[in-house]
Amino acid sequence: MFPFLMSLVFAAFGATTPHQPDDSVSLARRLVFSTSLANFITSTEVSERDPRLDWTSDGCSAPLVGGTGRSFDFTNACRRHDFGYRNFSRIDAGIWWDAPMRRRIDDKFLADMRTSCSRRSTRDRLICRGWALVFYRTVRAYAGP
Repeated sequence: MFPFLMSLVFAAFGATTPHQPDDSVSLARRLVFSTSLANFITSTEVSERDPRLDWTSDGCSAPLVGGTGRSFDFTNACRRHDFGYRNFSRIDAGIWWDAPMRRRIDDKFLADMRTSCSRRSTRDRLICRGWALVFYRTVRAYAGP
């Protein structure tokens, strides 16, 4: 089908055309990849947040370890990671949720954890970065396709 005709068909049914993100995809992309972690967390706590997106999080679901320890606190990094997984896998799994997108979200998770570690003392920073790598590798190995 010609792209122009496909646009008309999708518009008639109130849908977006394939490969053209609707506002929820654009917002999710901006919040995950272009917003500071602090601003992301602030946006999760306002009452006017976009109802089309899944804002739920189980924090860090790391058995035995949890999301915090003496040398680390990855709670907010986990919240953004949950947001990315829940929304990109739900919005349109065929277009937006694929291995490269998952890798991109996981890489952002690692960057967020490392940013959290950078505020620790030198000794704790090294331990924190080690935990960040454990969390990242675990997510890469077990969190999905």
